[in-house]
Amino acid sequence: MGIQRFKGFLSLGKNINKVQDKDKAETMVGVISELNPELKVNTPDEELIKLANQWDKDWKKELAGGLQKKQKKAERYWLGNPKMSSETSEVAKSLFNLVKFDEEPKNDNLIFQALETFLPAATKQNPEAVVQSDQTEEGQTIANTTKEILSYLSDTSNLKIKLKKTLRFWALYYIGAVKFGWSEKNDEISTKVVRPQKLILDPDGTVDDDGQYTGKYVGEIISEEAKVIIEKFPNQKEFITKV
Repeated sequence: MGIQRFKGFLSLGKNINKVQDKDKAETMVGVISELNPELKVNTPDEELIKLANQWDKDWKKELAGGLQKKQKKAERYWLGNPKMSSETSEVAKSLFNLVKFDEEPKNDNLIFQALETFLPAATKQNPEAVVQSDQTEEGQTIANTTKEILSYLSDTSNLKIKLKKTLRFWALYYIGAVKFGWSEKNDEISTKVVRPQKLILDPDGTVDDDGQYTGKYVGEIISEEAKVIIEKFPNQKEFITKV
């Protein structure tokens, strides 16, 4: 118990969900963020690969620093298998004379029940679309029509289920992310929930009061057939075929 309290005290100095001093986002005047100059259409592939590798390395370092351990621990508790660390186990043994921690839990999994009870309540209704326009009759007609279309898309794309999945990931892994795009197959807006383990984020990035991600970059680990990659990057054909 004493060790856990001490760890909690030390965690107050960590940079989790805090605005970094070097960004000075709360004191700067004018533009508070800049586009990365590296990300241009004519940027050489070698330079982009170098940047991607560095970002991946930085994010893996952040995961190894404790985030990944917390994610796995939260998942274990949600699954009903709260195995304690050897350090915590020894402290608990000496204080409470408990001897077995690796056996299956005998009580109900209250964490699972609490989370899975909360999720349906939090995603009971689709978010209401907000569309603004001028006060002209034509503008109001366009706004109302757009709002109806967005409401229709929310229902047909199972948005409530996807939001529930995103919220579950946020509760278990501290990160919830939704990817919006365009489906060539359906010729319509596409909404996809991304598993946090497949993301590459800026370790210094936060989510501000407006829900905006402040990191300088965000990436997704995906797999693709070699022929598709060669079509996109013909200059790298030799390298791709070797790999």
